[in-house]
Amino acid sequence: MPLDFPSVSEDLKHVIENIGKKSNVEEVKNLIKNLCSLYPLRIQEISALLKRNPKYVKEVYLKDMVELGVLEYIFPINLAILSKCIGQRNNGYLK
Repeated sequence: MPLDFPSVSEDLKHVIENIGKKSNVEEVKNLIKNLCSLYPLRIQEISALLKRNPKYVKEVYLKDMVELGVLEYIFPINLAILSKCIGQRNNGYLK
């Protein structure tokens, strides 16, 4: 996690530590939503936490979440760059 990442609950730590490669897509999306509600994260950071490839994370989880308005890019979208920050809509980090 980023050095200045806010402290997370023990339950959330447990979910992060036990997330598996075969985890349910909705379960992983919920985890991403919970993490982004605490701190805006880059795709690489989310990928590292999930132990998954950034392209896979973007295509399987983030693309739908952004399209549905669950998450939004903090900076203008440039699909060629995978390091854009994303955060949960309407939290303290986003306008």
